[in-house]
Amino acid sequence: MDDLKSLPPAQREIELAARLAVSRDSLVAFRSALLASPGDVAPMEAHHRWSNIILHSDKNVAIEAFRESAKTQIALRANLLHALTFPSPERSFIVIIRATKELAAALLRETSREWQARPELMMQADGLPDILEDSGNAFQVRYRSGLQVRLAAFGKGGAIRGLSWGAKRPDLIVCDDIQDLDDVSSETVCESDWKWFMSDIYFLGHESRIFMIGNNLGERSIIERMIKDADVWGFEAERVPKMTQDDAGEWRSSWPARYPVESILEQKEAFARKGMSDVWYREMLCEARSPEQQRFRREMFRYYDPRTLRRDELSVYMTVDLASSKAASADYSVCCVVGVTPEGMWQVLDCWYGRVTPVEHMDEIFRLVQKWRPISVGIEKVQYQAAMLAFLQKEMPRRNVFFTIKPLIAGAKKEQRIDVLQPRFAVGGVWFPVGAPWLQEMEGELLAFPTGQHDDLIDALAYAEQIASAPVAGFARADIEIPAFGSM
Repeated sequence: MDDLKSLPPAQREIELAARLAVSRDSLVAFRSALLASPGDVAPMEAHHRWSNIILHSDKNVAIEAFRESAKTQIALRANLLHALTFPSPERSFIVIIRATKELAAALLRETSREWQARPELMMQADGLPDILEDSGNAFQVRYRSGLQVRLAAFGKGGAIRGLSWGAKRPDLIVCDDIQDLDDVSSETVCESDWKWFMSDIYFLGHESRIFMIGNNLGERSIIERMIKDADVWGFEAERVPKMTQDDAGEWRSSWPARYPVESILEQKEAFARKGMSDVWYREMLCEARSPEQQRFRREMFRYYDPRTLRRDELSVYMTVDLASSKAASADYSVCCVVGVTPEGMWQVLDCWYGRVTPVEHMDEIFRLVQKWRPISVGIEKVQYQAAMLAFLQKEMPRRNVFFTIKPLIAGAKKEQRIDVLQPRFAVGGVWFPVGAPWLQEMEGELLAFPTGQHDDLIDALAYAEQIASAPVAGFARADIEIPAFGSM
């Protein structure tokens, strides 16, 4: 806008009117024509999509975009200033949510100060409006026409359930980087954040529009959950990495005017040399892990045809992990059955998982014992699983099915327990049955570890390290008498 100051007054008015006219239907044009800064370059294609979604769509949207993609400039600064400059009933109540209330309030204050310092924007709607509130928590304006616009700032976890302004629900809720790495490093915080979002924000999306934008912080993060199950939650979703790879393997910059592909590749290599590829992939490619940091990779997986399985050559063991809750967001209860070959290789024979009551889980344990006749069944030695042990021991005579129970020691943190599996996978020592119904979940947990939403199946598999051993040389599995099915 500084370039207008050098023009004669009459020409300045004509040029300003022209810029306002082209800005009305586009946040990109608005930013370019009225908010331009030195060093600005041509926008990337995604900016136009975001503008169209914010101004013209009626959909709820979740977008992951790379760091320094100007997402806050478009979704917040340009969006809020545009709503104040071109007031309309359809965009008269906008809520912004950031990781903390302080961050949201600071951005709102910056917006209100900038707008009030720009009389050419303030007076666009037929004269100088009245400022009714400018508290940092909210900015409210009344125009000469009587129309009012209210912008409100909240932090993650804020009391937003049922939010209204008089009888009006928010027209648009903008969620910008509402979680950080500290949040997603804690399962407890992640679950608390998710419950808050689903109870306080998600249901507002039936009357309001939700525009969520941020970085990929792993499968536990709110935005990644929404993108993963976008169809289920009724969201449109997209990821905008800093560069993409075409079918020929060539890298293409998503914003070539700002980031030439050569500079992106140099940055990628610099982070790799410092052992920080995971940071770069997360911030720049919207991936929560890098291939170099991934502990379990798909090429480590081996498969066998269950039709050719030689059960008589295996020592069979089962591990049990009982979840403490049946809630939809809780961990899974799991039973994992592993057969060990004479060479010490593991064949994962079966795996059951679900969110069930302890009684239902007990039924699954007996079903799998009858199916696979394990040498022993390992159960974690913690208080609520100790109760399961007592129930099993009481139930064995009634069902006339007996098996040996071995206590499993939790000891190290879950991540350390699962890490022990990595060398076994690295040498091709774990084999999966082709076409097993639980295989997708098991592989998904391995590939996402340690940032995945769930790791219950692979934790149960890791527990097999405590009890599983290869068959004794010279003895076939069928020669070992196991007190099962009520026989000795």
